[in-house]
Amino acid sequence: MQWGPAEQQAIIMDVANGHAVDQAKLDWAVRLGYVIMNDEEPEVTDEGWDFFHAG
Repeated sequence: MQWGPAEQQAIIMDVANGHAVDQAKLDWAVRLGYVIMNDEEPEVTDEGWDFFHAG
């Protein structure tokens, strides 16, 4: 699946704010290194924040 830039940034913000994120979207973010799983909880990585701010 592919999402546009605004939706990609929204995924990162949802993770950062502790909101529920669809599993496919979470998998996308983890696969690209934007999010890691920390004790079953997703956490935005530095790469994720760089991507967020670049958009």
